[in-house]
Amino acid sequence: MGKVPAAAAARLNLSPWACIPAIAMIDILRLTRAASAFVRSCRQQDRQQRRFQTHRRLIGALCVAGIADSAYLYLYQSGTIRHLHCPFLGEGCEKISGSKTAHPLGIPDAVFGIAGYSAMLMLTQRGERARSRTQPMLPILAFATGSAALGASLSLNWRQWAEFHTFCFWHLTSAALASVIFPLTLPEARVAWEHVQAQGRRHEALSEREGAAGREAA
Repeated sequence: MGKVPAAAAARLNLSPWACIPAIAMIDILRLTRAASAFVRSCRQQDRQQRRFQTHRRLIGALCVAGIADSAYLYLYQSGTIRHLHCPFLGEGCEKISGSKTAHPLGIPDAVFGIAGYSAMLMLTQRGERARSRTQPMLPILAFATGSAALGASLSLNWRQWAEFHTFCFWHLTSAALASVIFPLTLPEARVAWEHVQAQGRRHEALSEREGAAGREAA
């Protein structure tokens, strides 16, 4: 580390001891740059985790709205109430919600809606703030649940139009909620997946080193 200042001192006919302040200054500058980079990295991660936490709160609120939407549909599908309020679409809500299309396997689709939104609510609210690194499977499972919910909701609405040439306001509302929830799960899931991949690479490297050490010992 002190070779360059020492060589310069030799050319200038200076004592090597005169290079000690320069060497110390170089080390201080290097340590300062490393510390600054570490602080920037910590601040970036903190901002990222705050953003993820905001996304999770938004998803939680949307899931509560989705549970309420599905619960209202279930009240009609189970016969608890006789009529559905259907803004803008007339009788489309009752026609669709009471049809076989809205009862896959004989089960009211509102049951799947309540279950899906409840699962998403649980997945997004569990875990600590930095869970994308400490509990990466939670964001990944939340992303998978959001993907499945969006796909199922869009498919159901497409079948409704194909069969009835109209829509159910409450199914459309659920599709809209799923369409907003899905992209909110993506950033945290991407960071979590990158962390899982990095852990896998470190584990492979460690296994290779242990294997090489074992072969050398043999």
